[in-house]
Amino acid sequence: AEGDVIQGERPVKPGAGLELDHLRDYERGDPLHTIDWKATARSQKLITRVFCDEQHLEILLVLDAGRTSRTRVDGMSQLGHYINLAAQFSQFAMANGDEVGLVAVADKPLAALPAGRGTRGMAAMNRALRGLESLPVETDMLSAALQVQQLARGRCLVIVVTDLYGQSLEGNFGRSLRLWSSRHLPFIASMIGSDVTALGGERAEAPVDPFTSLATAGYRDTVLANAEAARRLGAQAIVTRPAELQARVISEYQLLKRQRRV
Repeated sequence: AEGDVIQGERPVKPGAGLELDHLRDYERGDPLHTIDWKATARSQKLITRVFCDEQHLEILLVLDAGRTSRTRVDGMSQLGHYINLAAQFSQFAMANGDEVGLVAVADKPLAALPAGRGTRGMAAMNRALRGLESLPVETDMLSAALQVQQLARGRCLVIVVTDLYGQSLEGNFGRSLRLWSSRHLPFIASMIGSDVTALGGERAEAPVDPFTSLATAGYRDTVLANAEAARRLGAQAIVTRPAELQARVISEYQLLKRQRRV
């Protein structure tokens, strides 16, 4: 029928679950309705639009609300940075048609929100985030991994926001990454404060005693080493300053979506 895009034997309406993937030169047998007439006029030769299935991701945010999330980094608790990231990222991803859910964890899951989208999904996310508080306990990331397995309907992007300095790849955190990697795509986001970055090697504004400098460099090196170890277990991982956290996570999410890694 006129206006249908043919995919194998099945006609599909353009724009109904499809998105423009790329343009190419017209080939004999291409349906006339796939010709891009504006591009054809510019290039003075027939150009065909190629469509692909539109990708809507299921994303689960895992926020560490345990002991380390109480630590202040660049003027705010780590959990405060995590909550800001979750709110801004959820709004961005939902506006792109993706579904976002939440697991907050300390020694056990504190919140478990199935992935949702639209106004209702964003309202549910905001309610869950408003009730989060840090607890003075060690984080059991394996309990978060099991909660994700219960919430996820299929393969999803699992964005874990945590302090990599406090995580052991030999313990439950490593087991969690292995569990997620077997079914999902885990993506770890962690922060290093501006003061740590400066004292760890960049120029500091004031003299620093060598013991402080060595300790700070050790902290930084441990975080970076744990990020690399997480990558070896099949996860994506970034370490960034708090001011850059939201932009980095959104940029990586867009790249993974373009690459259709999920």
